[in-house]
Amino acid sequence: MRWGATAALPDRIITTCAAVLRTDPDVTIATEVAATTDLITAVRSGMCDLAVVEHPALLDGIEAGPVTKVPRWVVVPAGHRSARAERPRFPMLCDLSFATAPRAGKPAGFDATQDILRERGLDVDPTTVPDDRTILAAVAAGRHFGISTAPPGSAPGVAWLTLAPDAIALRVRIVWRPDAGCSGWLHARRCSTDDVTLSVHGDERVVLASVYKLPLFLAFCAEVDAGRIDPASELRIDPSECTPGSTGIASMRDPVTMSRRDLAASMMTVSDNAAADVLLGEIGPVAVHDMLARLGLERTNIVGGTADMYRRLVEETDSRTTVEAFKALTDSDAAWSVSAYDPAFTSATTAEEMTRLLAAVWAGDALSAEQTTFVKNVMRNQIWPHRIAAAFPYRGVSIAGKTGTIGIIRNEVAVVEFPGEHPVAVAVFTRAARAEPALPVVDAAIGEAARIAVTELRAPNMSSVEFSSA
Repeated sequence: MRWGATAALPDRIITTCAAVLRTDPDVTIATEVAATTDLITAVRSGMCDLAVVEHPALLDGIEAGPVTKVPRWVVVPAGHRSARAERPRFPMLCDLSFATAPRAGKPAGFDATQDILRERGLDVDPTTVPDDRTILAAVAAGRHFGISTAPPGSAPGVAWLTLAPDAIALRVRIVWRPDAGCSGWLHARRCSTDDVTLSVHGDERVVLASVYKLPLFLAFCAEVDAGRIDPASELRIDPSECTPGSTGIASMRDPVTMSRRDLAASMMTVSDNAAADVLLGEIGPVAVHDMLARLGLERTNIVGGTADMYRRLVEETDSRTTVEAFKALTDSDAAWSVSAYDPAFTSATTAEEMTRLLAAVWAGDALSAEQTTFVKNVMRNQIWPHRIAAAFPYRGVSIAGKTGTIGIIRNEVAVVEFPGEHPVAVAVFTRAARAEPALPVVDAAIGEAARIAVTELRAPNMSSVEFSSA
């Protein structure tokens, strides 16, 4: 659990919040104390699960709880005339500078405080300081006043005044990212001899969708290794006779001639449905099942290709065409129960078996060295940047992945490679509550889940480090 608190909160409240969040002894609580604007950015990006921030603040894209008031006092140097006055007033502070945190950290709150002071006859230029502790130190030094949540008597050299207590009270609220509206299954595995893993329901069966093309791709490469397929041999394909799709061969108007190797690359890089069905027809489902059995993936099963699934969708939605079937699936009020959503009736796997498959490929245990290199290069060229790749926008980081999407199902499996580190295989499968064609919040959740898991498993690969002798 990663949470944050505004630096304006007193220590006693921050520690109380941390203690309340510690509901499970196996959960690590990470606390960040920062400015409100930084915390809101962290929550939006997923770096923080939730945060306590100052109100008012701009909260676009995140959700917020009710506003709560925390008492604050005006603090002045001990011995200042306002501290000796029977009825102190704000104008008495005109000979002092106002010590406050920078406006950049809480623009709306900063401006609101300035307005409160002006309304009460005090127009001063602020002196910016980092936090509440520094405010008290500046006040104790004798030339500043401030507004603080520190309770009376907690610092020498400082006097506490009760002035406009309701107006100057610290107003805070809890903020968090909205729920992605989906269920999820995750498994991550460090591709190294220690085989460290992380799992969230990773042993439960899930729908593959277009991720089925990964086992099909590897089975094709295994057939090449066995000499049963010439990858450079060509096929002539008529798009009008192919499985529908918005990418690859199905999007073309005229017949095309391609090598079998290029068909496989198109199937993986742009999720070409037509190419996948052609290749499945070439090698047959038995070759895919044999490859899975050889690698010990007993819970992964491929039930036909994309064309087979589309035919079932048309029947189950009482539609005439694939286009009508997919339009029916996007009706969230219809709540379709189709075989494409049920791992018992369609191509399915577990997240754990997918990371085991990827780890075997990256270790060179699944294919020859030549075909292993081919698989890695093709998977690194996948064009879809909106899921796992979006979580690692760093120079030098490689994402070799395969997505899968149908209706409420959105998945991706990938190997994330940081320079000088062991690769990490990660598989994220989701089932959304709604069926809109585009669900960017779910896509973002896939990326964020992958980022958290990969970050946990990152480790240097000492075998890749070059040592020089003196």
